Parts: sequence; C-alpha cells; structure tokens
Amino acid sequence: MMKKMKPAVMVIAVLVILALCGFFLFRRAGGSSDRVVYVTPVSGGAGDYLSDRYGGVVEAQASVDYKKDPEKKVLEIYVEEGEEVNSGDQLFRYDTEKAENDIASARLDLEGFDNEISALNEEINELVSQRDEASDSEKLDYTTEIQSKQMQIRQKQYEKQIKESDIKKLQNEIDHSVVRSTISGVVKHINEDESSDKPFMSVTQTGQFRVKGSLNEQAVMKITAGQAVIVRSRVNETEVWKGVITQIETEPSSDSEQNMYSSGEKSSNYPFYVSLESTEGLMLGQHVFIEPDFGQTAVTDGIWLDAGYIVTEENGKTYVWIADSHDRLKKKQITVGIFDENTLMYEITDGLSKDDRIAWPDDTLREGLPVTSAEAAAEEEPA
Repeated sequence: MMKKMKPAVMVIAVLVILALCGFFLFRRAGGSSDRVVYVTPVSGGAGDYLSDRYGGVVEAQASVDYKKDPEKKVLEIYVEEGEEVNSGDQLFRYDTEKAENDIASARLDLEGFDNEISALNEEINELVSQRDEASDSEKLDYTTEIQSKQMQIRQKQYEKQIKESDIKKLQNEIDHSVVRSTISGVVKHINEDESSDKPFMSVTQTGQFRVKGSLNEQAVMKITAGQAVIVRSRVNETEVWKGVITQIETEPSSDSEQNMYSSGEKSSNYPFYVSLESTEGLMLGQHVFIEPDFGQTAVTDGIWLDAGYIVTEENGKTYVWIADSHDRLKKKQITVGIFDENTLMYEITDGLSKDDRIAWPDDTLREGLPVTSAEAAAEEEPA
C-alpha cells in the first residue's frame, strides 16, 4: 500500500512547491495589494516648484492713526469720515487759548526778572562805591553783601532761562496746533469719545494695495525685509503677482494665543507686509499665498521636474518611476538637460510627458506595484 502512495505524495509535493513559487512570483510582479504607490501627474504638481508658502490677505497700502493729546482740547475738526485728503491737508486743530495766555504771563515774568536783575546791579554798584570809602575793618562786610547780591542775580538769570524755555515750548505748541495728514487717503474714522482707547482719527492710504502675511515662530527667521516674493492666487495657481517684503513686525499679533502647535503649545504669529509691482486683478480683502521668489515663475516652457524624483544609476543613466497604462509601476529612462540651482529642478529633454504620472523614489519601490493618486485613494475611503 505504501509503495502505491509514493507517486501521489510526490505529486502533492510538486504542486505545493509550484503554488509557493507562483505566490512569490505573483507578489514580485505586484499582485499583492498590501503596498500601493502614490503617483502625481507631471503637469499637476510633480513638475511644480515646491516652496514655503504663507497665508496672506490684500489690504490697503497703509493706515495712519492720529492720537489726541489728552492734555489738550480739540477746537476744530476740518474733515469728515469718508472724505479724501491729500498729504499736508489739515485734519484738526487744538485749542491754543491757554498756551497763548501762559505765554503772555511768562513774558510778564521775564520783564520782572529783568527789572530785578537791573535793580540788583545798581545795588552792587552802590555797595562797591561805599566799600571803597569804608575802613579796612568794614570792607569785608561790604564784600560779603556784594557777593550775596551777585548770587541773587545768577538765580534770577537761571529762572529767566527756564521761563524762556517754557515760552518756546508754548509757542511750538501753538505753531503745531494744526494736525495735518502725512499721507494721501481717506478718513477712515473719527473718534470723539475721550474714554475710548481707539485713535482720535485714522486715515487709510489710497492707491495700490499691499499684502499682509503672517509667520509663526518657526518661520519668522526664514524671510527678511527686502526679499523678493511671489503672491499667488488661491483659486488659480498660475495667477501671480511679484513683490518685495517691506516690513516684518518684531512683536507678535494680538491674536497669537489662538494658534497652537501640534504639541498643544501656544504659537506666536508675526505680521509682515509685501509691496507689489502691480495690483491689477487683486481685490481688497482677497486671500492669497505668499512664497519666496526663486525664479519659479520663469520656468514655463518644456518639462521641469524636481530633482528629488530623478534617480541616477552608477552607469550615469537617469530614470524615474512611472505609472504604466495598467496602473502598475515601472522604471522609465529619461534624459535631463539644464539644472536650475535656484529651484533645484531639472529640465527633462526626453522620455517624459506632462501627462505621465510619477512616484517619489525610495528603496522599497519595484516594478509591477499597483499605483493610485491621493484623490483616488480619498474617494475609495468609506464615509
């Protein structure tokens, strides 16, 4: 009986071996669904230059606040809310009646000081004459009295200097009693409520817009004033405006405490401002992206690819991982041209089209693995 079963056992053993071989070949060919590779179209992200981006909003170029001196009374307001003003136009004027009365009083004091000094000088002259005729024993008393009169004169001269300084300050207050606009713009608001913390008056500059961005503590050291940037539409990636960072605030914004790190720690946000070469097509209040300008908008013709997608073999040949027509991964040899050191991108001269889908390379990739896109994977996830 045992001899008759040997052929059957051998057949079963061969079948098991063949099944195992087929299983491993199947996995090697990409038949396993355990690993799916994400691919990105060259024309839809893989060929775009990746840069730090910051949120921004389009606002008026600048706004100037005019605070009221709490010790002064506003006598007259020359403008109304919503009124357009030019640089140098009068906004409001302080009441100078008290300053004028103080100057008149101070000038009377000056006359008094002059009269007192003149009288003291006459007394000193008389004492000097009397000392010359006095006996030697009396001369010391005269000298002491003369020195006392001279000290009084110096005191009066010092008080006179203080009073003259007060008059200059009061006159300056009168000369600058009219507050003028330092910019051309529109009167945004007038606040006559003295108990309010708001500025007495604000003027918003007219003309071109600027963009206000926001940086957290981790990003604030990445940019500098004077740096060229690109402002990009959130709706249309190809719609861009060029500009320069004009200012970075050193103090965090008042709403910084609302922003949190992933660890739960509070994050401070620092505002910065961008002046644009042109504002055509922008709207006040429009939300945009801001990114450093490394020349990425100049890369328009041909196919350009982030250097990270390209693998160079020991023989010098270059290739990328590409999705075939059956949604399987395969190597595709390509030819590269110019390398842009600013954007870290290669020009692809042969072997790739904008419709191709490519994967970010790593050591686990192999030909035959199934591919998908992030969008497709999201649609397949259960709700």
